Amino acid sequence: MAASFIRHPCRIAHVTDDQPDASLSAKTGLGGSFDAIETFASLLDDIEFGAATAKLGAQSAPHLVLNGVEISVRPEVTLHSKSKTTELVGGIKLHFPKTEPLDEEQADYITAMMHSFCQNHLWKHDAPYGGHCMVIDLGSGKVYPGVKAVKQRLKEVGNACGQIAARWPGIAK
Repeated sequence: MAASFIRHPCRIAHVTDDQPDASLSAKTGLGGSFDAIETFASLLDDIEFGAATAKLGAQSAPHLVLNGVEISVRPEVTLHSKSKTTELVGGIKLHFPKTEPLDEEQADYITAMMHSFCQNHLWKHDAPYGGHCMVIDLGSGKVYPGVKAVKQRLKEVGNACGQIAARWPGIAK
């Protein structure tokens, strides 16, 4: 029985070839995790990072707070580059569900919140740059670049959060 190994910085997983026609996720029993990794790897050549350097996002990150509502925006990957005078930063959000792909409007809201997250929490490192804020839908294989109308999208999200904050005390009881 031939074997192959998948190398990961934290572990080495042993995968047997007793099912030669099976996908890696079927062989390991890890299902969607390997599917997502394979999809992400296949998209890397199509994603325009420019001269940016990708870094793993923090495992624990502060929330974006809009009108009293905490939103988890934590980027899985941060992008860092330099213009002539400024260090630039952005974030990539990975969307995993296969059964609920993102549409462009949803992706626009996510990238607007990512831009705001970078502005509020990563500015100590670099200036937020919309070109480095994106969402990758691993279920559909689509890459959505950062929205240009960040202020308008954040205003709409803020209004929705205001409605949530106003109604939540009555729902929580």
